[in-house]
Amino acid sequence: YLLVVKMAAMPGMEQLAAEMEMQATADLVNNLVQVCMNKCINSTYKEGELNKAEAVCADRCVAKFLQVHQFIGKKFNDMQAAAMAAEQAPK
Repeated sequence: YLLVVKMAAMPGMEQLAAEMEMQATADLVNNLVQVCMNKCINSTYKEGELNKAEAVCADRCVAKFLQVHQFIGKKFNDMQAAAMAAEQAPK
C-alpha cells in the first residue's frame, strides 16, 4: 500500500497507481471467492440456495480471509515504513 502511495506522489504515476490498486483488489476478491467456494460449497449443487452450513462456512471463511489479509497488509506496511525510515536516517 505504501508503494502505491509513494508512486502516486510522483508526477504521471497516479494512473498507474490506481490501476495497480484496482488489480490488487480484483486479485483479492478472486482469491477469496476461489478459496471460500472450494472450502464451503458442495460442488454437486444439489440446492439452488446455500444451506445453513454452507452459508455459515462462507461467512466465517470470508471473515478469516479478510482478517488475515488485513494483518499481512499491516505488517507489510510496517516493514516498508521501517525500511524507509532507515534509509532516511542520518549516517
